[in-house]
Amino acid sequence: MKRRTTALLITLAFVLLACGVAYAAGLGIFDVQVQDGASLTPQLADKTPVEPVSGEGITYYPEAERLGLRYSKDIESGREYLVMVIEGEDAEPTETNLVYIDQLTAEGSSIEFNLYPAMLKSDMVYHVYLSTNASGSEGLKEIASFRYGADEAGVDKSALESAVSLAEALVEEDYTPESWAALQEALAAAKVVLANDDATQEEVDAALAALRQAIDALVQVPGFTLSETEIAVPAQSTYKLTAEGADDLTWSSDNEIVAAVDQTGKISAKLYGTAIISVTDGRTTLSCAVHVLFSDVVKPSYYFDPVYWAAEQGITVGYTSGANIGKFGVGLNCQRRELMIFLWRYAGCPGKGDEVSAYGDARKMFNDVSYGPKTAGNQAIAWAFKEGITKGYSDGGFHPKDPIERKDVMILLYRLAGKPSVTGTLSFSDCKSYKPGTDTYNAILWGSQNGITKGYSDGTFGPRLYCLREQIVTFLYRFDRLEPNVTIIDEGDDEIIVID
Repeated sequence: MKRRTTALLITLAFVLLACGVAYAAGLGIFDVQVQDGASLTPQLADKTPVEPVSGEGITYYPEAERLGLRYSKDIESGREYLVMVIEGEDAEPTETNLVYIDQLTAEGSSIEFNLYPAMLKSDMVYHVYLSTNASGSEGLKEIASFRYGADEAGVDKSALESAVSLAEALVEEDYTPESWAALQEALAAAKVVLANDDATQEEVDAALAALRQAIDALVQVPGFTLSETEIAVPAQSTYKLTAEGADDLTWSSDNEIVAAVDQTGKISAKLYGTAIISVTDGRTTLSCAVHVLFSDVVKPSYYFDPVYWAAEQGITVGYTSGANIGKFGVGLNCQRRELMIFLWRYAGCPGKGDEVSAYGDARKMFNDVSYGPKTAGNQAIAWAFKEGITKGYSDGGFHPKDPIERKDVMILLYRLAGKPSVTGTLSFSDCKSYKPGTDTYNAILWGSQNGITKGYSDGTFGPRLYCLREQIVTFLYRFDRLEPNVTIIDEGDDEIIVID
């Protein structure tokens, strides 16, 4: 559960305005219902318990400036908790119905917090939520609910008055003309309702909601500028962002594994991915999306789109350490283990488990697989074997680190496709030794007929050549599409795909 920072600041501002104001009229009644048998003790500002204490009905006394709430069920002293209050009959927390949020540290066996009239609407149901950690990611549960109703004294305009005071204290130069104009329109309407002695509670609440929405929608004018908002840079390189108009700035990255930034705006691109670089002067924050590319994958190349398609799909992340860090591995032979992982990820990581694949442990299937059962290598090989995509070798091994041949790639893709029926004759001059009806023959024929490969310009397929990593993802990229009208143009040893 997250709420924009500006909205939280505005909510806190409402609280501050409400503090210290004695509401002698127009106050309401809290009818509190406690969940799970917890102790939720209402208190006055001086922490003196209100008597009698019960979960059926609690009076909100006119002389009280606030209602303090104490929660003491299963609270650990010194631990941080997150408290939220939302409005509306629907008890599900959303971004739009949040009226109060705070991180609290338990003192003793309870936590305490306060609610103020300026935060509440008449005749509205409110729900109190508690999370067992300060981020709100654990143990979120509803601990109480109550309805806030208008007093018999008449329509309650106190919250609207506070909102008007807040709006009037804002400075026009700090916001964009469009958002400021919208605020002024809502403010003028709110003042009309305040001046109307015959205004109904519904009209007051509607004016309050519109004014709060206009305040929340204000767009601040940045006090400085940032040279870029989005850039693409190769891994293992640097790039300098420039901020002008302010001196005391703080820079940060939301993903330092991908790209880090120092306090001068110098970006160090590390690995493939995207990082958001932010800079703030304490009042305004500007950001730049930094897309880090593989340092060895550049245009123009037949494999540019296939490589980044595979990366975006989570099929490959390139090299994250060693001599090839930050690279995809263009020109490197693809190992059999690597291809199994590519195919397994392409299929959605079937059977993936925290401890062992649902397909079993590959170490028990092949005598040369030593990868632990939690690794992608083990789980990918186990899946491929159990699904009949790979059979291994007659010596009982899988040969995971061996480079894979082009014909074997076609066979694996053919099996992954379900071994569809094929008709026709192979025309490649170096494939005459393969017999029709075998997996090798059918796979190469199927691959050529479906535009996955057309071989080389000399009329060969290169079945025994090792398949390079960029060729692997290109074959898989074309396999994913299987367009009916595809022409392959050969350019030396590189194959370029053209969609008719």
